Amino acid sequence: MYHGPRAKRLTAEQFVDAVWRLTGTTPAKIVPQVPRAAPIVGAAKKPVIEPLLAAPIWSGDIAGGRLPAAGETRSFRRQLALDADVESATCVVTCDNGFELYVNGKKIGGGDNWADPKSFDLSASLLKGVNQIVVVGHNAGKAPNVAALLFQVNVSLKGGARVRLATDAAWESTTSVPNARGTFAAAGKPKAAAKAAEIVWQPVALVKSDAWRMAEARMAEMLAGVEGSSAVPARASLMKSDMLQRALGRPNREQIVSMRPNELSTLEAIDLSNGQALTSLLAAARPS
Repeated sequence: MYHGPRAKRLTAEQFVDAVWRLTGTTPAKIVPQVPRAAPIVGAAKKPVIEPLLAAPIWSGDIAGGRLPAAGETRSFRRQLALDADVESATCVVTCDNGFELYVNGKKIGGGDNWADPKSFDLSASLLKGVNQIVVVGHNAGKAPNVAALLFQVNVSLKGGARVRLATDAAWESTTSVPNARGTFAAAGKPKAAAKAAEIVWQPVALVKSDAWRMAEARMAEMLAGVEGSSAVPARASLMKSDMLQRALGRPNREQIVSMRPNELSTLEAIDLSNGQALTSLLAAARPS
């Protein structure tokens, strides 16, 4: 009788990738340069990567020293006024720990990994006039910890004008969350039409931390439309081998192997129980 998939041992690289993901210690960039496409003779010059304008924000009450609770959810909003029709619009967004993005009442997308920013094409979602942008941010973890939202949209209007909007102190937040249509129903009346006057919006606070520097670098590259080194997901197979990976059976690149060992060796048991490499990764884990 079939009971399910057969358990299979992780390779050294897979194991280290999993540890990086769980502890938030994934390196900011890979060691070798991995081309994503064949070079084109006479290709246009690589676009300039502009500094990211987005600042990390959360609800204003953190200014007094409060840490967001585990599982805390906040909604953030900002209006974007456009004087002409949209030629193109690209946004990047990430939130520690997850988010859903709404533009003019329509859900655009979401994400659940702050280290993996998302990019969305808003060309068809933004209109001439006043646009409403709402992002619902979720914090995770098992205890109060730092949370933050970062968002930026770059808009090119017909006629050549450029407009940029990013998270800053001008945004507002609320404890209320929108419904599936991206609107806020009146308190206690789920079926009632949204009434902005009944939703309490408060100023946000800027979060002072460098924890999201890697994500910010990726966001700037994504807005520029280039595949920079920080935009390529770091994987152990693209990094130099270390003592932990070698102990777990990663071979030298000069060696051709047809299979990896399946049996646990004494060296592997020692490194997994009290090896310095794994201990350092666990000690560097950032609370989520």
